[in-house]
Formats: sequence, C-alpha cells, structure tokens
Amino acid sequence: MYRSKQRLSRAIGRGLLGFAVALTIYVGSPTLAESLTVAFPVSRAHEVNTVQRTLVEAWSLIRETFVDPTFNHQDWNMKLQQTMAEMFPLRSVDAAYDKISGMLATLGDPFTRKISAKVSFISFSSSL
Repeated sequence: MYRSKQRLSRAIGRGLLGFAVALTIYVGSPTLAESLTVAFPVSRAHEVNTVQRTLVEAWSLIRETFVDPTFNHQDWNMKLQQTMAEMFPLRSVDAAYDKISGMLATLGDPFTRKISAKVSFISFSSSL
C-alpha cells in the first residue's frame, strides 16, 4: 500500500512538471535585472513543443527591442501566456507557427513578422 502511494505521488509530480514550465527572463543588465516568471502548458507533441520554444524566443526579442513600450496598447506578458495556451492543444507545426504570426500581428507593425527560414535563405542568397 505504501509503495503504491509513493509511486502515485512520483507520477503526479512528474506529470505536473511536464505540464507546466516556468520561464524566467531577465531584462537589462544582470545586476539590475527585472525578473518575470511565466508558467505555461507544454505541448505533448514534440514538434509543437519546439515551436513553443521559438514563440518564447520571439516574444522575448520583441519584449527587449520593440520601439512602442505599450506593445500596441496590450499586456505583452499576458499575450505570451494566451498564445501558449492556444498552442497547447495543437498537433500541427504549421498551426503553431500561425499562432506566432498571429501574436506578432497584434503589434500592428508591418515590419514585425515571422519569416520562414526558406524565404530568409532565398532573400539572403539573392542579395549576394
């Protein structure tokens, strides 16, 4: 009886760890860093999970460099949580990347967008 409770408690702990990941981002210099922790569900589909990591990178880059400090009058931290939650049930990489494009579109800036690696390579190659 004790062993089955112990196994159950370990399984629940692993499940919770797999379900939510904490992300800590530091902005500015490390000594005066502002810390932000965001919890979000992690997709079980490996490909979508990879896109979730790309989403966090894109979100972080915008957070650090976007010219409009209001992020087009929206809570940019909440936008990450919302987009992550929308990505969680997806099984398609294309649908997950569409969520990133949708998040970036809310900024209202035509120059801030996701460019596929294929298009980026073609543009770089043609400029050589």
